[in-house]
Amino acid sequence: MGPESAEEPAQPEEEPSGPRPDPFDRTWVHPSELHSFVAAPEASSTLPRPREWVIGVSSAIAAAVATVLVLVAFGAIGPRNRSIIKPPVVSQPNEAIDVAVAQRVFSSVASSIVTVQVIGADPANPVTGSGVALRSNRVVTAAHLLTGGSTLAVQTREGRSIAAKLLGSDPETDLAVLDVPGANLSFASLGSGSEPDLGQPLVAVGAGKGSEGWFGLGILNQRNQLWAAPSGATVAGLLVAGIPTPPENIGGALVDTTGRVVGILANPLAGTATGLVLAVPIAVARDVENQLAASGKVQHGWLGVTGEDAKDRVGGGARILSVAPASPAENTKDELGGLLAGDVVTRVGSTAIRTYGDLMAETRRRTVGAPLSITFWRGDKSATRSFTLGSAPESAPSG
Repeated sequence: MGPESAEEPAQPEEEPSGPRPDPFDRTWVHPSELHSFVAAPEASSTLPRPREWVIGVSSAIAAAVATVLVLVAFGAIGPRNRSIIKPPVVSQPNEAIDVAVAQRVFSSVASSIVTVQVIGADPANPVTGSGVALRSNRVVTAAHLLTGGSTLAVQTREGRSIAAKLLGSDPETDLAVLDVPGANLSFASLGSGSEPDLGQPLVAVGAGKGSEGWFGLGILNQRNQLWAAPSGATVAGLLVAGIPTPPENIGGALVDTTGRVVGILANPLAGTATGLVLAVPIAVARDVENQLAASGKVQHGWLGVTGEDAKDRVGGGARILSVAPASPAENTKDELGGLLAGDVVTRVGSTAIRTYGDLMAETRRRTVGAPLSITFWRGDKSATRSFTLGSAPESAPSG
């Protein structure tokens, strides 16, 4: 056969001219291609991990140590400290007072206010007043409540009745301190010693007639008020608060809105003013308690003058009416001499004197032997003298 009849040799298939289709676009995938799109497992970490029980034990030990430290700090374990440290009743001492604030103040101090019962010649009619626990075994109250008493007792808010004895009294402040051995009383938080400002809201707290107690609220109206106590002594430097106070609450506490005692209630102020109560500043009460505990008696600075308010002078002052012979006011070491009747005292140190009560308060607050710089007017001339306070003899004038 000729060349025309011969079969043509088979031609190889043409190779694909483009890239191979993605396996996900094809209907069939070769097993060798699976590794290209199956995620490889992560290699396990070879770093050792701490055991969970070690962490738990360590945390428990740390918590236990912290708990013990807190309990020791607050006195729950270890030596007991009976000092009452209470949080402030309000954040601002001069917060406008209302019944809610007064109730919080009352709650913060009520446990330290006790009933003072004085049994005298008529046991059927004991004298009842209030007192403030300054220490776990010490109570301060008004001295005139104890006149004629032979048996003393204090009753706590919880109803305990405990026998008390008189540690001592001070007629110049009308304060008395009672010793109540083993009473373990809750005692009050006391103010720093600086007196409240005029117009500052205050709460009076007493034991009242029953276990519920009593409180009243008002503001400070005046400082350095004079008062003729039942003993005949003139008490100086008193605070005056606009709080009507029933008799059974005399000897109780005058408290600021932070819950700290700033005074001891002395007596309602007699005269034309109504609804006012007098109080001895707490700094004076603390000094009286300390002196009675140390020596059984109290001494206050004495200048040796009597006087009156200089109402006819602009700015006021204390006009001297008499000077006791051989008194500190007369026996100054200044070569120009001491005070004379008719002089008007206007300053003690850097403190302005506007009334005779101001002058009395400044001398009583100081101790025997303390120096005193006094500025005064004699006629139309001003002078300043230095004095040294003494101790008043029994028959001396109260100034």
